[in-house]
Amino acid sequence: MEFGIQKLVEIALRAIAPGKNDPETAINCIEHLAQVLTKYGKIPTYPYYYDKQNNVRVILEKPSFTDYLYESFYQIRHYGKADVSVMTSIIKALALIAETNDNEIKNLTWDFSDYIIEGIKREEWLRMDKLFLNNHLKKFAKACNKNFQDHLLPIE
Repeated sequence: MEFGIQKLVEIALRAIAPGKNDPETAINCIEHLAQVLTKYGKIPTYPYYYDKQNNVRVILEKPSFTDYLYESFYQIRHYGKADVSVMTSIIKALALIAETNDNEIKNLTWDFSDYIIEGIKREEWLRMDKLFLNNHLKKFAKACNKNFQDHLLPIE
């Protein structure tokens, strides 16, 4: 799981590097990350492994779902923060993860989005960009069954 995420993130980062400037490849990687996380969110994870007599033999510390969200998007958010299409793609990815999973994953995804939106709010966006992002933030809030008012970008 970690290796696949790492490789998709590396490809996305190379695509949005200043010399390359290929946001479509980065967006494609973000969409694949969303698919991976959507599927992972549906798999119950148990850190306990038992022997034939039902005694716990191994306890594995596994990364949390939030850890996987962070590993998937923190660098892309940092290096793609000035590109509306890349940031919108991250919001759309979070919406897909939320709308196709249970309430626990919805809540974790919603909580993680505070980090993404905090970064988005630090950027200087044009009015149309803000409207575009807000439209996707509303859809994301609906997927999480949340109130979107706190997540919207202010439009002057």
